[in-house]
Amino acid sequence: MSYSRDRSLHPASRAFILGTRRTVIPWLCLFLWSCTLTLAADWPPVLDRNNPTTRSLDGRKIDRYTHGPRAEWGYPDSSPSAWAYPPPQETGKPQQNHNSFYVVAPRRPYRNAPLCVVLHSANRTAFDYMGYQFLNRRIDSASDPPHVMTRMPDDCYGLFLNSSNAEWWGWGTVRHDMAKYTNTLTPAEKRVLDTIEWVVVHYQIDRNRIYLSGVSMGGCGTLGIGLPHGDIFAAILADVPAGTEYVALRRGFPAPLASAASPAERDIWTEKISGLGLPDPPVVVDFSAPNDSWSKTQPVLLEAARAGHLPLILAWGPFGHSSFSLPIAKYPQCDVVLAFPWREIRKNAAYPVFTNASSDQRAPWLGTSSDFDESGQMNAYLRWKDQQDKPTRFAMQLWITHPTVENPPATMPDAATADVTLRRFQQFKVQPGKTYTWQVVWDGKTVAFGKITPDAAHLLTIPKVTLTTTPVVLSVKAEERRRSHELLRPGSVGRNGRVPVFQNSPPSNDARNLAYRSIRPSPGESAQRRGILCEHGAANFACLDEHLIERGSYSKELHRRLSISPRPTALP
Repeated sequence: MSYSRDRSLHPASRAFILGTRRTVIPWLCLFLWSCTLTLAADWPPVLDRNNPTTRSLDGRKIDRYTHGPRAEWGYPDSSPSAWAYPPPQETGKPQQNHNSFYVVAPRRPYRNAPLCVVLHSANRTAFDYMGYQFLNRRIDSASDPPHVMTRMPDDCYGLFLNSSNAEWWGWGTVRHDMAKYTNTLTPAEKRVLDTIEWVVVHYQIDRNRIYLSGVSMGGCGTLGIGLPHGDIFAAILADVPAGTEYVALRRGFPAPLASAASPAERDIWTEKISGLGLPDPPVVVDFSAPNDSWSKTQPVLLEAARAGHLPLILAWGPFGHSSFSLPIAKYPQCDVVLAFPWREIRKNAAYPVFTNASSDQRAPWLGTSSDFDESGQMNAYLRWKDQQDKPTRFAMQLWITHPTVENPPATMPDAATADVTLRRFQQFKVQPGKTYTWQVVWDGKTVAFGKITPDAAHLLTIPKVTLTTTPVVLSVKAEERRRSHELLRPGSVGRNGRVPVFQNSPPSNDARNLAYRSIRPSPGESAQRRGILCEHGAANFACLDEHLIERGSYSKELHRRLSISPRPTALP
C-alpha cells in the first residue's frame, strides 16, 4: 500500500506518516550502515567515517580504521560486544579494544615513507599514545606529551595499534597456555603483523624502514614481536619493558650453558642463542631502570645479547618506570642513548654487533649485583656505515661519535676497542667451515688483520677492533685458495708481470697471520725486490716474498739483503 496515495487516510495521519518516512527512514539507513560497519567483512579494515579526530595540531591527517576478528587469527569465540564498533577517542583500560587503530600521515605525505609502529602501555590505548604527540593530550598530571618515548619524526607515517591488559600484546595469552602457544603465534601477534602489512601496502610504505616502539607493556610486546621479526623491522625501541620472558620464549633463548658441556653441546647452544635459522634481528634500543621492578628479568636479554651477538644499545639509570624522556635525560649517559639515530637504520643494510666495548659502563644486570654504575650506556657512542657488500667481499666504516645532547657527560670516549660481529649481509656469503681474512685500515694504513672462521651460528666475529673518532674501515673477504701449479718459485713473476698473491699463514704459529697484497713491479725493478708487501700484526714489520720465509720463521738475511727495517703498525 502506498501511504502517499491513499486518499482514505485522514490528512493529519497522512502528514504524520510522510513525516515519519522522511525522518525515520534516513535514521534507519544510518543504523543499518553502522551495523554494516560493525559487522563488516572481518578484513580488510574499514575507514571510520565517524572519527571526530581527523587532524593533528600540526595539520597531519589522522585516519581511524575498524575491523572484525579475522578467522586466521584464531581469536576464541566471544560475545559480539567484544568486536562491536569501538567508540572513538577511546581512553583508559575500560575502552581498550582489539579492533581499531590509527594511522597518522607525514606532514607532507609521499611514497616510500618510513613507518613507525607504536604499542601502548597497560591501562592506555592507541588514542592515548597518538594523543600524546599529535594532540598534546594529557591523561593525568604525570603526563608529559612533548617528551613521550614513542615520539616520531615528521617525515614518517605513524601506526598506533590497540591491545588490552589481558592480552598484553600476546604475552598474556602465551603465559596462560604455554603448551599451545610456545611454537605458535598468538591471535594478537597475527593481528599486529597483518595490520602492519595492510598499512604497508595501503600507504605504500618503504619496507626497509619499518620501526617498532613501545612503553612498559608495549615494550614487552616490542621485544616479543619485534626481535624475532628482523625480516619486517629495521630497528626497535623498548622503553622500560615490562618483562623479557616474552622475547626469551619467542627467540628461543636456551638455559645457561653448563661449564662441562661438550663441544657439540656448545655448538647447539650457540645456534639457539644466536637464532640460527631466524632472520637477523633488528637493532634494539633498550631503556631500563634498576629501581623498576619490571627490570628484574633484564639479565636474560643482556646475557643473550652478549652470548648470541644480538644488536643491543642499552641505557640504564634510577629513572623508574618512566614513559617520558625528561626523567631519563637527567642522566648524561642516558641522554647519549636518547640521541642514538635508531630510525636511520635500514633493513636492507648490514650492521655490526658490538660486544665487550671498552667504552661501556658496567651494567647492573651483568656480573655481580654490587659492581655496577648507577647509570650508563652500552654501545651508544659507536656508529657505522656500509661501504661494500658483495658476494665475496664486505667493507664497513666504524667510528666513535660525540653526539650533541643537552646534558652531556663530563667526558666522552675518543677511542675504544670492541668485538665486532657482522650481521644482516645483503650479498656477502658466509659459508660454514670456510676461512675469511679481515683487515682494519685507518688513515690509509692497515693497522690490524687476521683470519677467522664462522662460529656454529655462521657468524663472523672480529676481536678487539680499535675504534676512534676518525673512521676505520673493516673489510672481510673469503680466503683465496691457490692451486699448486700457480705457486711460483722465489723471485719469479706471475701472469701480466704480477707477483702472485698468497693467502696462507705460516702453519707453525697461529699468531703469525699474514695478509698479502700483490704489487706490480716498476719498470726495471726486480720482482724479488718488490716482492709481496705483507703486514705482520705480532712483530710489526714488513717482509718480502713468502718463499724466502722458511716454515714461518723470518729470515734475518732477507731483511739485511733487502734493507727492510721494522715499522710500527699500531694506531698513533
